[in-house]
This record gives sequence, C-alpha cells and structure tokens, in this order.
Amino acid sequence: MSNHDNERNHKLRPFTTPQLQFQTPGTDTTTENHHRTLSSTIARRPRGRPLGSKNKPRIPAIVTHDRPDALTSHVLEITTGSDVLKSLFNYTRRNGRGICILGGNGVVTYIKLRQPTGKVLTIKGKLQIHSISGTIFPPPTSGATGGLTVYLSGPKGRTFGGSVMSPMVASDSITLMVVSFANIAPEKISSMA
Repeated sequence: MSNHDNERNHKLRPFTTPQLQFQTPGTDTTTENHHRTLSSTIARRPRGRPLGSKNKPRIPAIVTHDRPDALTSHVLEITTGSDVLKSLFNYTRRNGRGICILGGNGVVTYIKLRQPTGKVLTIKGKLQIHSISGTIFPPPTSGATGGLTVYLSGPKGRTFGGSVMSPMVASDSITLMVVSFANIAPEKISSMA
C-alpha cells in the first residue's frame, strides 16, 4: 500500500463520539451502575398534556334580570286585628304590583260576604279559613279587585262562602301564598278561528 492509501484509510476511519458522562450530586460517575440508572432516568416524554393539566371546568356565569312583568311568589303574613282586604290593597299600592292569591289559612273574627244572590252576610265569631283566592290589580287600577273569594267554617261546623267585602278582620295571623305581577295589559281574544 502506498502512503497515499494509508492516508486515505486514516481519513475514512469512522468517527465515534466519546461516551458522555453526567455527574449528579451524591453519585459516583465511575461505576457501571451509574450508567444504568442514568439511562433509565432519561426517557422519552409522553406525547400530549401531562396528567391533571387539563382546563378545569368553569362555573357558568348566570346573569338574571328581573322582568317587570314576571310573576314572583310571596308568602304574606297578616297580623292579628288587621283588615285583610285593606292590608292587601296597601301592599299592592306600596309595591306597585298586583297580586293573585293562591291560597291561605288562618282565623278571622269578623267578615262581610256577598252571596251569589246579592245578599250581604255579616258574620262575627271565630271562623277558620278553608280556602281563599282572588286577584287585586296593581296601581293605577288599585282598588279594583278581580274577586276575592273565601270559604270559612264556623264554630258549629257551619260553612260560609262568598265574595269578600271589607272589613275582614284577622283573629290570629293569617298566612297567604300569593304571586305578584306588574303587567295588566288586556289581550282581546275571540272564540272565532
């Protein structure tokens, strides 16, 4: 072989990189154990996001707006000795909303009832309310009532019923379940298609 061939073989010799050694504090870099632990700690990272890093679910923001014509429920307590009808009219005037009475209970001591025949009954004594319902419109039509109806039982089991006229005096506190409303715009409907 010529000198030129030797030179060429020398140039074509494969290039190998020296073995890199990493030294971490508290470990011995000269042992073979180190190479095994080093190769096991350097591993490929898994693809994607790490566990637990997903976006947390957010609480939805709920914005509520009270519509003026929406129905709102209330529990009204009328105190002893008060005129129930007058208290309800004052409530509608003060809040600017009409009420629809769904039901209630309590005891009255004095009441005026208009019968379907037009006759007015005035009843005194402790009378238990079994059923009460009706509507009182909001201002400016306040004072107009769509008919407050009550059914009562007397001391000897007699029952009375009819449209309430003022006064209707509470013997104990009377609790009424009502819904209030503001919009009273009438809508005309017809039975014709």
